Amino acid sequence: MTSTMEKKNALVFTPKGFHQAITLQYPEENRSLIVCKKCKKNYKSRYICRKKNRHTGLPWTDTYICVFIHESCLVRMEGERKLSFIRDKVIAGQVVEKKGFDMNMPNASTDLPICSSCKHNNYTRSYCRQQKQHRHLPWNTEYAVMYATDEPYFDESSVGDHGKSKDQYSSAYPSVDAEARGEEDTGIGEREGNINDVHDSRAFLLTISCIASSLKWLDP
Repeated sequence: MTSTMEKKNALVFTPKGFHQAITLQYPEENRSLIVCKKCKKNYKSRYICRKKNRHTGLPWTDTYICVFIHESCLVRMEGERKLSFIRDKVIAGQVVEKKGFDMNMPNASTDLPICSSCKHNNYTRSYCRQQKQHRHLPWNTEYAVMYATDEPYFDESSVGDHGKSKDQYSSAYPSVDAEARGEEDTGIGEREGNINDVHDSRAFLLTISCIASSLKWLDP
């Protein structure tokens, strides 16, 4: 597994309550990943931030990602109806083309950007989200798949303080170097939604930035 230090055009974040950080890899040619807070402050371009300096910190402003959870991430425990995330492998993410995704929000949300159709017709947010009650995803949504890799996940808390170094398990850890992230922290706290409460759709809309984030489960 390639370490985060070696990745270009990638985002690292830790959903609230999740047991590990997730590295979301954008395609090399994709230019939609917004710069981190540090590079925004210093007027750095996306190329400098995400590719040359390989920062993986949270974007400085809201970014919208529709995430589908692949079955490789999930397991149904004996005697339980709901699916749960596996905990012994690294969970990663890959930004993909929109093709095949047809998801909607459970209700209209006035705090989101307009949908693609309304953007194309130059309509306002109030027309889209209030008057028409459109439940479509924001026009600038990226689409991604979460999947489990073959790399075993090492939980540092499981061994306690026995002198073991993270360097011994570097392939299973996203980078913890602040300079590599371009941020002080990769952790985020959702205003709503719980990633561990996996819905039948296995898809959610993640609104993420260095300030706050929200997670909304989606309907097919």
